[in-house]
Amino acid sequence: MIPWPLLMMGQNVALALYVITSRVTAQRFRHAAMPLNLIVFGIISVSGIALSLVSGFSQVSFGSFQHFLPLFVAAGLCFGITNMLSFAVLQYVDAAIGTLLMTFNIISSVILATLVINEGLSVRQLVGGFVVVLSVYCVLSLRINGYRHKRLWLGVLLSIIASLFFGIAMTSEKYLLNHVSLQTYLTFGWSFQFIGTLTIALCFGKLLQADLSLLKRTRFWRWALLAGVLRVTGGILFVISLKLSNNLSLVSVFTGFRVLLAAIFAAYLLGEREYLARKYEAALLAVGGIAIMLWK
Repeated sequence: MIPWPLLMMGQNVALALYVITSRVTAQRFRHAAMPLNLIVFGIISVSGIALSLVSGFSQVSFGSFQHFLPLFVAAGLCFGITNMLSFAVLQYVDAAIGTLLMTFNIISSVILATLVINEGLSVRQLVGGFVVVLSVYCVLSLRINGYRHKRLWLGVLLSIIASLFFGIAMTSEKYLLNHVSLQTYLTFGWSFQFIGTLTIALCFGKLLQADLSLLKRTRFWRWALLAGVLRVTGGILFVISLKLSNNLSLVSVFTGFRVLLAAIFAAYLLGEREYLARKYEAALLAVGGIAIMLWK
């Protein structure tokens, strides 16, 4: 069995590339958050069912699904909201900063995991987590003009709101993984992420000015399918890591490594090299925090 830290390295690469793909999509297509997430979560839903069929569909428990239905619904809606807000952030800030702001998800996951499912961090791991969060300050302290500063803080606000839903989603996911089979979660948990996203699109699509006509454009589908494959890969590796490590807080903080990868990918794939030294400083702080947490 591959150690979960190595699986999380692969997860970080996949999701860093997912952020790059989302950033390109946000720049090229207006009001694309909902149509993109509908495609991405549609792919996730189909992949979950396919993985359950391959690994043993007989282990899917409809009884467990009925028992934990409220959690499946809550997690699905929260994942949908989180990903749409995170995509919106990339409309205001570049990929490296957007990924760095996602470290707010770590705080939310740690707090809720500690309070709800008793999976808090040790003192050493808390110190490492604090260093990761400090990395955000490196970017927030940048001296930029008023317009861009306003966009940066708007990105911060959206990231904080997204993190609240992310914490609920991740805590619900880990609780479900503790109480149902992996096949049951992949079948219903991932399907309800799509259902949650679809529900949001149907209820609030017009209010949020979602451009669902993008679903008819081949060029949009190319980027969306790539994003979906990357997201599914990251999701599979994350779920397996959760199962192997059995600690949501530790796995959640380990995702901070994608900050460095996103900064590197954004610089060389998208040419987003402004304030690159500061971005690397922030990213290295995040990686340093992870090293503290995993050092024995």
